[in-house]
Amino acid sequence: MRNRNPSQANRAPRGLRIGILTYGMGKELTGIGTYTRDLTYAVREASPETEIILLNPHPESTLDWYNDFPVLALPMLATPAPMVALGAMVLAWVSRRLGLDILHDACNIAPFLAPRLGVRRVVTVYDTIPLLAPQAYPLMHRVAYRTFIPAARWTADAVMTVSEESARDISRLTGIPRHKVHVTYPGIRLPSEQELAGWRNKVPEVLSQFGITEPYFLYPGALNPRKNMVRVTQAFESLLQRDSEVQLVLVGPNSWPSEKVERAAARIGRRLLRLGYVDAETLHILYTGARAVVYVSLYEGFGFPVLEAMAHGTAVITSNRSSLPEVAGDAGLLVDPTEPGEIEGAMDRLLSDRFLASSLSERGRNRAAEFSWARSAQEALRVYRAVAGCPSPPNPEHIGSD
Repeated sequence: MRNRNPSQANRAPRGLRIGILTYGMGKELTGIGTYTRDLTYAVREASPETEIILLNPHPESTLDWYNDFPVLALPMLATPAPMVALGAMVLAWVSRRLGLDILHDACNIAPFLAPRLGVRRVVTVYDTIPLLAPQAYPLMHRVAYRTFIPAARWTADAVMTVSEESARDISRLTGIPRHKVHVTYPGIRLPSEQELAGWRNKVPEVLSQFGITEPYFLYPGALNPRKNMVRVTQAFESLLQRDSEVQLVLVGPNSWPSEKVERAAARIGRRLLRLGYVDAETLHILYTGARAVVYVSLYEGFGFPVLEAMAHGTAVITSNRSSLPEVAGDAGLLVDPTEPGEIEGAMDRLLSDRFLASSLSERGRNRAAEFSWARSAQEALRVYRAVAGCPSPPNPEHIGSD
């Protein structure tokens, strides 16, 4: 893979030079990596004079992203222990060497316990799950989060996050002043009507390939306890008593498997399908063909699958807590995630009420259109310029909840 040398990159006049740490973003990108990648492209498009250098602990990566920006390889920071022990010193040295105006840790670490050496520092903290549910994370991750994130009140010039709910939780649980935490919502590219029509045409072929029959509900995401799949499967088992032909399709990694989910899957049989990872085209098609996406997580910093579903014009059943109402607005069916009966009731309504599904589809597309990467880039640039002491344009319209 070819890495562009940042020390030889031409700097645009008066532009900020920003180094972005991409720890954990080496292979298939999950939510954090996808958000960071898409934000870098959006910032570059919105502000061509801003220079972005990727500080990459994974030089073996074949992601196109690393060919599209100047890159400095930092393989010594590829794993948690060296990142915790050496990250602060290495990044301080790198910042000075590259003449960075801003060092941005985009991966929830904030390894800033070293002298500033003239550089301003920003960290993106996506959520407070490691503080609310530490048992779900490895020891080194817990140590880093409990050490570096609360210290960011002194070591970072600004904290970015992805929802107002996360901003409140970060301030409440870490002591970082609320005025120092800035919401930079993720964006999404809204598929065109032509793209949606093309995916709809491919639905029968893909469903046949995987043994899926209509109607089906789609769950996109990992199977860890926070995602609440025990109650979702309980709700689905009850639903099958009334509609034995409906299916529940799970897409994503089988991380943190639950014995209760395993037992439910055995009882349900072929009406519950676990597909694992699928490619992007297949996921688009599955979104488009689903009666609804069921995403009733117990806690989310943002909940990107809700936004993805709405962008595809797919109805959404989601939780009435954490950031999920903030994302869905009035375009989703909100349920208490601790009540399987409410989840089942929402699924049953969407099976029997085509008008409701159509209404949610239209509202969802309108809602998703509010989350543009152009807006995200302006929000990020406002933070960068503020911490660097540069003038900034007026605030964009706030999204918030409807």
